[in-house]
Amino acid sequence: MLNWAVDRGLVLTGRQERFQMIHHANFDWTAKAQNALSDLHAQAQKSLRRMHDVSALRRLGDIHRAKGDFSTAREIYQRLCVLRPDDPSALWLHAITAGHPLPAPPTGVRAAPFALIPNFLTPADAERLLSWVQDERARFVPARVFEEGGKSHLDTSIRRGRALPPEFSTEVSAWFVPKIRNLLPTVSAQLRLPALDDRQIDLTATAYLNGGYGLAHKDPVALVGNCYFHAQPRRFSGGELLLHDTDVETEAPANFVFSRITPNSNSIIFYPGAYFHQITPVVSETGRFADARFSVTFSFRHL
Repeated sequence: MLNWAVDRGLVLTGRQERFQMIHHANFDWTAKAQNALSDLHAQAQKSLRRMHDVSALRRLGDIHRAKGDFSTAREIYQRLCVLRPDDPSALWLHAITAGHPLPAPPTGVRAAPFALIPNFLTPADAERLLSWVQDERARFVPARVFEEGGKSHLDTSIRRGRALPPEFSTEVSAWFVPKIRNLLPTVSAQLRLPALDDRQIDLTATAYLNGGYGLAHKDPVALVGNCYFHAQPRRFSGGELLLHDTDVETEAPANFVFSRITPNSNSIIFYPGAYFHQITPVVSETGRFADARFSVTFSFRHL
C-alpha cells in the first residue's frame, strides 16, 4: 500500500491531544523508491491481463494518483466505475480526479477531495504577489503549528517554514479576497460542503526555503485554500502537497495512500481541513528567499 520510503507514524498527545501528526515522510524519488514504484506498477499491469481485475485497477489508479498523474488515474477509475457502477469508492475517486461534483462519500477511509484550479490569477497579479512577499520579507516569522481552539506554538520538528502574519496583507486582500469569494460557491458545490462563513478571510503568505517542510496534520477548519506562486523559472524541487486518504469519522489516516499536488505557480487548491495533509521537503537550487516555494493560505469555517 505505497508504504515504501516512509517512516513509521507518530501521534502526538498532551496539549495536541486531537491534533494528530504523522512522522515526516520524505517522498523524494530516490532510486530505491523509483524501483519500488516500478515493481508495484509491473505487478498491477500483470494483474490487469487477467480479465476485469478490480483490485489491480484500484491499485494502479492509486499509484498514478500518488505520482500526481491525475489524467491517467481518472481513466483507470472511470474503467473501475464501468466494472463496479455501484461502488461508492470508485465513484468518489473518479469524481475527485475528474474535477466533478462529489457523489455521496463512501464509509471508512476515503481519498481526500480537492478542487484544483490552474491559472487562477493573471500574470500581472502573480507578479504582484511576488513583489509583495519580497517587499515584506523582513516581516516573515517562523511558521507556527495550529491546534483546535485557535492555539498555536512553534515546533520546527513538525513545521519548518516562514509566514507573513495576516495584518500585513491588507493591500493584497483588497483585490485577492474578492476572487476567492467568487470561486467559493462553485468549490462548495463540487466538494459537497454546507454553507461556509466568508465574512472575514485572512490571508497568510508562507515561504518554504531549502529544507522547509510540514508534517502530516489536520486543520481545525472546514475548508483550506492555497494559492501557489514562485519566481520563474522554478529553482526548487519538492514542496508538494500530499493529501492523505483519511477516515474522517475516526480521524485516522490510511497507510500512506495519497494524492500528490505539485505547487505550480498561479494554481489554487481547496480541500477540507479534516483530511490529513503534508508538505514534502523543499530542495532549493540557490537557497535564496526570492526562489522559495510561496503560497497564500486561507481557510473557512462552517456558519
